[in-house]
Amino acid sequence: MKLVLLRRFKESSSKKIKYFFTPDASKRDAIPIVGGLPVMSKAWFEVTGARLDESRMEVAIGSGPYVMEEFEVNKRITYKRNENYWGLDLPLMKGRSNFDTITVEYFADSSAALEGFKSGEYTMRIENVSKNWATAYGFPALDEGKVIKKTLPDGGIATGQAFVMNLRKSIFQDPLKTPLFNQKNFSIVNLSKLSDFKDSEVVNIDSLVKKKLLFKPKFPLKILGNGEVKVKLKVQAHAFTKVAKEKIEAAGGSCEIINNK
Repeated sequence: MKLVLLRRFKESSSKKIKYFFTPDASKRDAIPIVGGLPVMSKAWFEVTGARLDESRMEVAIGSGPYVMEEFEVNKRITYKRNENYWGLDLPLMKGRSNFDTITVEYFADSSAALEGFKSGEYTMRIENVSKNWATAYGFPALDEGKVIKKTLPDGGIATGQAFVMNLRKSIFQDPLKTPLFNQKNFSIVNLSKLSDFKDSEVVNIDSLVKKKLLFKPKFPLKILGNGEVKVKLKVQAHAFTKVAKEKIEAAGGSCEIINNK
């Protein structure tokens, strides 16, 4: 579905553009979207013959608080503050664009970029991976106070990170047959419930349902470690906690991961 934000727009003065939104345009998103559009010189593109769909080494004319100072292809680009910036004295610029120069370093992938930050290759990093935030910031410079790890709330909504599944596909119609990927919903069974099973019996969704330990499970099976196992069992499940796996194997049993296909 294509959502059209604008009905029309017009130039109301030499420095103002008036936008007319469609009735279905998001009240929250429409204004930031059009307000964030870059303003470019039509005359410059007409004179130079430059195109937006091609790469160029020539610096285009811009209208922002910074202008490009120098660059090294595929490595870095440095911007310097534009002393003649037209919006310098506007109220919304208070406390913004205060650095004389900003250098952006480029890395081949996100892991290399993180290691570059740890070694001091660049001085500021915005972390957008929750796992990195929780586990990757234990390097010496942080312990020595040379790096500060801090959350800076700005009132904005964080960008989403997710796997998006096309639920119209047949493979996603049955949760018990769906590839797990980043599965969040499980049919949960603790080890304490397995006391009804005898030595060498098989534990799986079917046997749990038969013993009325599960009732019409809608999601893949996950075994948790609450409780004890005193007999050898062959447990077949989609996921195990570390503790559950250790207890089952310590009792002489086995844990078999069911891979959905």
